[in-house]
Amino acid sequence: MGIGIGGEYPLSAVITSEWSSTKSRGRMLSSVFMMQPVGQALAQLVGLWVLLGREKMYGLQAMQCGLNTKYEDECKRIVDGIWRIVIGSGAAPALLAIIFRFFLYDCGLYSLEVKNKAGMALKNTQRVYGAPRRALMALP
Repeated sequence: MGIGIGGEYPLSAVITSEWSSTKSRGRMLSSVFMMQPVGQALAQLVGLWVLLGREKMYGLQAMQCGLNTKYEDECKRIVDGIWRIVIGSGAAPALLAIIFRFFLYDCGLYSLEVKNKAGMALKNTQRVYGAPRRALMALP
């Protein structure tokens, strides 16, 4: 999960800056960087929701988990389940991001300059931005 998210975060900024127009690039990049604290807040909320749900289901305060050794084995099992649910829920967005990454087109400049494929550059750019207007096509 660390490799997927750790690699995905800088790639999202690069891809956003490559594909966004100069007019909206600042707004697009700021929205990319704004998603990091949003994701961190959601991760904390997921952990809290799972903990509260397990408390309601098993009564962790009544067992005094961490304070009383009487229910130590049961507390370890419950806390291990909480940890697995929280980590597993964090893997789902990473998996979706990796899957969607396979469906992205190469940036037009990359296809043109690095791959030397002008036709592919034009085709990928038209897929994202749409076909150019006829008036622009008529210009020399």
